[in-house]
Amino acid sequence: MKVRKLTIEQEEQEKEEYFRSLSGEERLRMMRILNDRLRKPGVNYELRNKKVKVIRLL
Repeated sequence: MKVRKLTIEQEEQEKEEYFRSLSGEERLRMMRILNDRLRKPGVNYELRNKKVKVIRLL
């Protein structure tokens, strides 16, 4: 495996391209895994009967 030296911007670009290449189910699974890792104990994250809009910050 060849090691490449990337700038932070290039690395982010590659990660974004990879994420876009995934199917919808794979993206959802990845986001669920990340959300589970980032949850803090003692906080209720349930959103019952609420619509949630996800926006991407630039």
